[in-house]
Amino acid sequence: FALFPPLALSLFPVVFLFSHNRAELFLHELWLPLGAAFVSAVVFFFLALLLTRHRARASVLASLLVSAFWYYGFFYEALYPILAGKSVWGQHLWRQKTLIVVWAVFWAALALIALKLKLRLTTLQKPVFLALSLLLLVPIGDSILYEISHRGPPVGQQESMPASAPTGELQLPDIYYIIPDGY
Repeated sequence: FALFPPLALSLFPVVFLFSHNRAELFLHELWLPLGAAFVSAVVFFFLALLLTRHRARASVLASLLVSAFWYYGFFYEALYPILAGKSVWGQHLWRQKTLIVVWAVFWAALALIALKLKLRLTTLQKPVFLALSLLLLVPIGDSILYEISHRGPPVGQQESMPASAPTGELQLPDIYYIIPDGY
C-alpha cells in the first residue's frame, strides 16, 4: 500500500504521454518506459525505506523523489514562456544549469519539510490513493477506448499502397537522406 503513491506518480507521465500520442505508437513500445518507471519507483521507495525505516515516511519521500525525477520536463516546458530571454545578475534564467539547481533545492526543501513534520501520514493515505488512482485511470481509459475504436497499426506506421498500384508489385517507401554541406 505504501509503494502505490511513488509507483503511480512514476507511471503517470509514461501512461499520459502514451495516451496522447496513441495514434503514432504501437502498444509494445510502452513496456520499456513503463518498466523504467516501475523500477525507479521501487528503487526510490526502498532507498527511502532504508533511510527512514518507516513505510509511510518512505512513501512520502519516494513520491517526492519520483516527482522530482519524472516531472522536470513538464516544469521546464511550463516555465519557458515566462523565463525565456530573462536574466538575473547576468545569469540567464532559461538554462539547464540554472533551472536544475532551483528544481533540486525546491524538492530537497519539500523532502526536509515532509520528514521533519510530525503528521499522521496514515490519515492521508486513503485520499492520496484515491486521487492517484483516478489520475492513472483517465489516460488508461483513453488508451483502452482508442484501442477499441481503432484496431490496427498506428496511423503513421501503416503499410499503405497507392490505389493505382497493381497488387502484384512491391511498392517501396520513399527514403530521404540529409547530408550536411559544411563540416
